[in-house]
This record gives sequence, structure tokens and C-alpha cells, in this order.
Amino acid sequence: MKDQLTSSEAEPYLSVCAWCAKTIPHDTECFGLGAKAKAEAGELLQKHEGRAIIMLVGNREVPCIVTAHISQAKKDGKDFIFALCSEHCGRELKATFLAEADAAEDLPLDSFGEN
Repeated sequence: MKDQLTSSEAEPYLSVCAWCAKTIPHDTECFGLGAKAKAEAGELLQKHEGRAIIMLVGNREVPCIVTAHISQAKKDGKDFIFALCSEHCGRELKATFLAEADAAEDLPLDSFGEN
């Protein structure tokens, strides 16, 4: 995982698909995928709460937001949110993370929610 991004660094990642990097126009539908963190990721969650981070999956940089403790997403059990341009990209991202999880012990993800 890369370091936490500043607000100005994070902004471009919040308007692009976490999977295909396509720009998501402000006037179009945006999809989201929530994920639960591994139990040992507590320090990471506290350090980056409410901020955008980049996870390295294989050789791909995947931006996401670490949910804030007061957010509805956190109350719904999601620790990370990925912005996506389509349900297809959500399925691809989820499948790749699940395939990489066995090989990449340092990924902080445990499970995914629904798109």
C-alpha cells in the first residue's frame, strides 16, 4: 500500500474508476464497492480514516477511500470504498483482489460487499 494522499493528490482519484481508470463524469451514475478490512488492519484504518489511499494489487494502483468512523458505510461494516464506472469494473476488481489475496498477504482486505 502506498502512503496516504493529500487532498489535492486524492481529488483526481475520486473522479476515476478504481479499476479501469476511466474518468467518471460528475453527471453520470457512479458505482461503489465496499470491502471489509482484515482484523490486523486496525492501525491502517485509524491512520488513514476518511482519506484516499492507493492499494497495490499486482502491478496495478487501485485507489480507494478508508471510511470514516461516523460514515454510513462504516456503520454498514465497510472499511474501504472503491468508486467504479460500471458494475463490470466492480466484478473485475473484486475477482482480481480475491485472486491476489492468496498471493499478497499484505493486502488489508478481508471480504467484499455488494456493488
